[in-house]
Formats: sequence, C-alpha cells, structure tokens
Amino acid sequence: MDSMSLWHQAVLFTHVMAFAVTLSAVLREDLRLLATRRVEPMRLRQTMRVVSAGLAVLWATGLALVAVSAAASPMPWAPNAKLCAKLVVVTLLTLNGCALHVCVFPRLQAGTFSWTAGLRLPAALGAISSASWVYAAFVGVARPLSPAMPFAGFMALYAAALAMALFLARVLLGTAPAMHQRSRRLQRRLHTVTPRRGASAGECR
Repeated sequence: MDSMSLWHQAVLFTHVMAFAVTLSAVLREDLRLLATRRVEPMRLRQTMRVVSAGLAVLWATGLALVAVSAAASPMPWAPNAKLCAKLVVVTLLTLNGCALHVCVFPRLQAGTFSWTAGLRLPAALGAISSASWVYAAFVGVARPLSPAMPFAGFMALYAAALAMALFLARVLLGTAPAMHQRSRRLQRRLHTVTPRRGASAGECR
C-alpha cells in the first residue's frame, strides 16, 4: 500500500469517527431534552463544544478526502451527485448549528424559553439538526445508490426527512403543555387523597 492510500485511510477513519461522536452527542442531547424537558447548562455547553469541534474536524477531513479523490480521478471536476448532496447537507448543518449557538442555546441556558409557543424556533432548529445528521449518515453509506440516483433525488429525500422531522417536532411540542397539565392535575389528586401521617395515626387510635 502506497503512502497516498495510507493517508486516505487515515483521513477517512478520522472523518468517520468524528461523525460518529458528533452524531451521538446530538441525538443524546435531543432525546434527553425530550424525555426530561429540562435544560442542564453544563451538559448543554459540553454538547455545544463537542458539536463545534466535530463540525470543524468533519470539514477539514471532508475537504481533504475530496482533494485526494480529485487528485486520483482522471476527471476531477466531473459531477458527483452523492458528493454534492453531502456538501449541501453539511453546509446546512453548519448554518443550522450557528443559528442554534447564536439564537437558541444562550436563551435555553438562561431559562427564558418555556414549553409552549416560545419553543417553536428551538424545536424547529433541533429537528433540522437531527434530520440532517441522520441524512448525512445515510448519504455517507449510499455509494450503491450513487450511480442511479441524481442530485435531485438525494435532495428530494432530504426534503422528505426534514418535513417528517419538523412534523414530529410540532406534534411533540403541541402535546407538551397537555402532558404538563395532566401531570400537575395528577400531583394535586395524589396530594389530596394521600392522608397525612398525623391524621392516619389519629384515626387508628
């Protein structure tokens, strides 16, 4: 194996590992927020650092892989639908991450969002983030589809994934207030029907 092949494998391995770590951090934080509906500033800052570092490594290694492939290809500027789709998705991921860092994360840490209409923007950006990361993983392993699927096909699938993610985010956001009200009603009922220890002791006498 020549030095160019070794370099390509090393860069590819770093690219895949960075993607796996970043994707797991994003999905873990999204699932935790949905499950607990509570923001932990320290964990959120850690996730922000992981995602920022992961995106930087992905851009660096991805561009290096493109350069290596272009140098080895007899037609380096030939259109590649899979590569173009991946570049579009990663660019949107980066822009979406910037919007989350600037518009959402500071307010989540400050606690100025509530689980009502104020969370529409964070829910939408979070849905776009999760769907884009998952779709980027799909594009990364979609080499068998690359010869048969044009760029428009990849983008149509991406649009469908975004639409589904935004719909699910809307549904979950709409059920959050009702779930919160039912939880509060249940707590009040339990508090009402649960006898106090003093009262129970008096009745036993």
